[in-house]
Amino acid sequence: MVVPYRHVADYTDLDDAETAELADYTKRAMTALRAASGRAPASTSA
Repeated sequence: MVVPYRHVADYTDLDDAETAELADYTKRAMTALRAASGRAPASTSA
């Protein structure tokens, strides 16, 4: 469930702090979904 502090029409209307917070929640959600589905985390290449 996502409960925003304010509504914006477009992702690019978010300020820097909101963008960072949304990115963090997206990463958390993706990690949880992968763990629940038994899928290995995405590999990172350096």
